[in-house]
Amino acid sequence: MAEGRNCTLLDVHILTGRTHQIRVHMRAVGHPVCGDPIYGFEKGVKVPCLMLHAFSLAFTHPRTGERMAFEAPLPADFLEGLKKNGL
Repeated sequence: MAEGRNCTLLDVHILTGRTHQIRVHMRAVGHPVCGDPIYGFEKGVKVPCLMLHAFSLAFTHPRTGERMAFEAPLPADFLEGLKKNGL
C-alpha cells in the first residue's frame, strides 16, 4: 500500500470476481477506483484511465489441467496517473 494525494495504491488479491464487482464493492466501502466513470466520485482524483490493473492472473487450463500463469506490467497511462498523484 502506498498513499498519494487523495488516493491510495492497493495490492489486492482476488480469488474470484470481475472488474465490475471490484468496482462496485470499492464504491460501497467509500473508496472507489480512481478514474471510474460509473462508480467513481464526481470530484475525484484526475487520472488518464480506470486505475484497475490485473498484474497477474493464474488458472488451471480446462482441457489440459496445466497450471497457467501470466503477468502484465503496468501500462504507461497507469504509471502516468500514479506519478501525477504522488505515488
